[in-house]
Amino acid sequence: MITTATFLDPQFKTFAFSSPDTAKRVKQQIVDEMRRTQRQQNEIQQQSLETAEASSDTDDFWSSFDQRIQGVLTRRPVVDEIMEVNRFSQDMPVTRTEDPTDYWRVRSEYPNLKNLAQKYFGIPATSVPSERLFSKAGEVISEKRSLIKPLKVDKILFLNKNC
Repeated sequence: MITTATFLDPQFKTFAFSSPDTAKRVKQQIVDEMRRTQRQQNEIQQQSLETAEASSDTDDFWSSFDQRIQGVLTRRPVVDEIMEVNRFSQDMPVTRTEDPTDYWRVRSEYPNLKNLAQKYFGIPATSVPSERLFSKAGEVISEKRSLIKPLKVDKILFLNKNC
């Protein structure tokens, strides 16, 4: 996970890895994850098409034709993911002062990598928020307040966190 986030950081890419083998392995992991994500999206689209077909009263030629075209449009060659990762890794890295999230916000030529970057950059770097929550829960649930229902505790912690 750390290696993936490092590769997706436009400041580092493959330059942060000590050996070419490590960089190659990380690239392959990213390509595999992109394929899994694409497969899941295709399955969801296929299910929605099947649902729409089942709910449709008219079973004419054009609806069948549209479904076939949609299936062709959603299928992507396997090579696309590899090419996207290779193009990204060959692009010049950005300067260390630039914000990686701004880079991904503006870029559209790497749509799959952009989705992965949003996924991995959204992970908090520390466990401080969860530690604070546990600490506050310890303050809320005490011997004197041991009969509070779990739903009430959730609401109190939620309100405390958002105030």
